[in-house]
Amino acid sequence: MSEKFTPEETKDFSLAPSNHQFVWIAALSCWVGKYAVTNKEFRCFREAHDSGDFSGVSLNEDEQPAAMISFTDAMDYSAWLMEGSNINDDFVIRVPSHEEWTAMASCGKVKRFPWGDEWPPTYGNYGDKSAKESFPEWDHIEDYDDGFPVSCPVDKAGENEWGLVGVGGNVYEWTYEAGGTKTELRGGSWSTFQPEYLELDNRYRREASSSLINFGFRLITIKI
Repeated sequence: MSEKFTPEETKDFSLAPSNHQFVWIAALSCWVGKYAVTNKEFRCFREAHDSGDFSGVSLNEDEQPAAMISFTDAMDYSAWLMEGSNINDDFVIRVPSHEEWTAMASCGKVKRFPWGDEWPPTYGNYGDKSAKESFPEWDHIEDYDDGFPVSCPVDKAGENEWGLVGVGGNVYEWTYEAGGTKTELRGGSWSTFQPEYLELDNRYRREASSSLINFGFRLITIKI
């Protein structure tokens, strides 16, 4: 049997077999996925996965975030990654709790939005001018253009102060209630344009089996 992998505090790492990248976040004493899980990574687990399209614009390119993902799908992927990477049994890979997601999106600060208090956004992928040009019937964020009508490659979704990319935009991200059973989506997505839906304290409660074209996920690795 191969030797177990043990993450080293303060150091980033990536995990085979999908090569998912994790960043050490000292304030949380854990590692957080630098990006949302991509279609390419998710297809290492479920080869036939298809994130679909919106009005003929693909959501299914390799480096776009995996969409049409339920909370159950996210946890199944987590279990597969733990087993396949042979990570030490003292560690668990999972989606973040509500509180962990809020911390990683705010970078531990008091803010209205992931990027700060101002409007329009200063970075991120939301319902913008590019979306309006592709989908003329849409409302959109005035005076903002991220260049992508739908989800963008995960590395283009805007990096926050903790080095995490796309938190609060591109796709909604699954979270759960620590010690409870509630599952919620946090942040916004490529289709979101309303300020109140992009606020850090906004929560979108859905059943664990729910999946839509703007539902995705990010993982954390934590010592138990």
